[in-house]
Amino acid sequence: MNYIFRGKLCGFMCNDCSEPLANVKVRLYRPSRNENVTLLAVADPNQTFHQVKEEELKAKQKLLIAETVADAHGAFTFQLGEKDKYSGEAFEIDFVCGNNFHKPVPPKKLEEYQFHITTLQPQWREKNHDQSVVNYFGWEYCLPSKWWCQILRLLDLWVICGRVLSKDNNTPLPGIRVEAFDVDLLQDDAIGSGVTDSSGHFTIYYTSAEFSKTIFSWLNIEWPAGPDIYFKLYDNATNTLLSEEDRSVGHQANRENRSNCFCVTLYIEKEAGDPMVSAWTSIGNFTIPDGSSLNHFDALGFASASRYALTGIITLEGQVPRRNTSNNNPIEYRFSVSTTTADNGTPAVPAANFSALIIGKTPGLFGGNCQLGKMIRFTPSIKIVDVYADITDFDTDGWIDVNNSILRTFTADPTLNPAELSTPNLWHWIDDDPLITLNTATIVPPIPVAAVTAGNAVPVANRIQNKKIAVRFEVREVINKAANLFVYLPANGQTMNSITVNNDSSVVELAINEQSGGGDCNTIGSNVHVSYTVHHADLMSASVHVQSNDLAVNKFLSDGFVTLSSNTNDAVNHNNNNSLLVNNTPINDLKKCSYLVTLSVQRRLHTGYGIVGPEIKQKTFCYQ
Repeated sequence: MNYIFRGKLCGFMCNDCSEPLANVKVRLYRPSRNENVTLLAVADPNQTFHQVKEEELKAKQKLLIAETVADAHGAFTFQLGEKDKYSGEAFEIDFVCGNNFHKPVPPKKLEEYQFHITTLQPQWREKNHDQSVVNYFGWEYCLPSKWWCQILRLLDLWVICGRVLSKDNNTPLPGIRVEAFDVDLLQDDAIGSGVTDSSGHFTIYYTSAEFSKTIFSWLNIEWPAGPDIYFKLYDNATNTLLSEEDRSVGHQANRENRSNCFCVTLYIEKEAGDPMVSAWTSIGNFTIPDGSSLNHFDALGFASASRYALTGIITLEGQVPRRNTSNNNPIEYRFSVSTTTADNGTPAVPAANFSALIIGKTPGLFGGNCQLGKMIRFTPSIKIVDVYADITDFDTDGWIDVNNSILRTFTADPTLNPAELSTPNLWHWIDDDPLITLNTATIVPPIPVAAVTAGNAVPVANRIQNKKIAVRFEVREVINKAANLFVYLPANGQTMNSITVNNDSSVVELAINEQSGGGDCNTIGSNVHVSYTVHHADLMSASVHVQSNDLAVNKFLSDGFVTLSSNTNDAVNHNNNNSLLVNNTPINDLKKCSYLVTLSVQRRLHTGYGIVGPEIKQKTFCYQ
């Protein structure tokens, strides 16, 4: 019998602010025999939640059913069955969070903490799937702020979660850059910044290092607990200062010595009728270069200090209003791509280079699954409608008008009335930030590397390098489309000169030397050696791990290359070893048992929302 368990995890920072538990490890365990499973399965997770200490973790290791990694939205899936010795019974669910959570620069030493949530007895629902019966169960849980904020504090992660509203009518204000500062005796520390989304929400993450700095090394301490916070607010598109709090605000009771989870509502005296500014601002969570600053990218097109190459389908984000609020003319935009590139921070790649590859016109470039925003109606009852871009929304030259996407959505849904779109102030548009998705594999397809035997080097001529693309944004107000009358808006022609792209798999080859020649099932009674080969243009980490079935042996092997960690050097992209010793000498640490050897490779590849998972190769051997 097959079982599919789908779930989603999040954590509250305060009552109206939560975040997904992105990329955490999720583990399922069998309950121990001395536990009352029925009572635990009906218990409130608030009563069962706790950190798993080392002694408990060791006791649970033999009870592990399966492990997976949540995606950028905190969602995860387990496929369980006979291979896991699982037949539908109750299980415990834990998650593991590392001190690299939400930190753009990985810590020098990765530390992980495991937390137990609850015991679940799934209410499985049978469904027929591909001529077989599959049992499904779905579950979602959001950690209360009292737990999640303690975990963030353990990870030395501080967060400001807030909302920016118009002081005139409490409407949310998108596109506002919020900069946070800590008041200090000698100098104020810039804590960090965030940009409001379509609902006016923003989030700023930082560490204690951001508010504990002084000009004197012996005085790097914050009294008595947390930062004393005040804010400056800017229009992110124009860099215009909209509001600036006096630093004395940081000493007010509601701002002084804030805890690591601080939620706040800020107000700006800004007319509700101000038109939205059109601009392309980011690729996923990475802010694009703006000419004067490279922001999250470097000159070569790598993202963040970790120097990620982008991969797969990426989302180009920003803001474009439906219409000009003064005359109701529609606004349309498009993105085009060029393989002619230049360093970021230099003059823009000429527009003539972007005529051949246009998203929505060139087959395969549109990545699909792009939620542009929502339509909301308040009377006679609240109704929210998600609006996605579809390939049919583009005109023949690749221009997209959100109004066409809205009309198509209302026309296709029999529960909606397209005629209502003409009723003034009935339906309202909420911009969700994504403008379009780009399938990078259409321009930079994955290139397979010729097969290589474990332990042998990949020939230099066969090693695959990164590719680069440039992207251009155009936006205009439509006066009369039939007559080709347009007004091009200030953001028209925004160009990112260089985006590093890679869609290649790694070379990950592993072998047990003593099993060569067809002896995979032979027992080994002497020294044990492994051969490995690893290669990728964006090699981030590589390791060889050995584990006995009873976990008495549990170690990483080292040869001067492995264990490689947090690599950002492009030149370090390959290694091979044809005789890596597994056992210690002269005192052999291997015992009579079966062993699992795992070669793991992590690439510096990012979708804009999260890093891609590792690639692994495993081998087993029996030691006599």
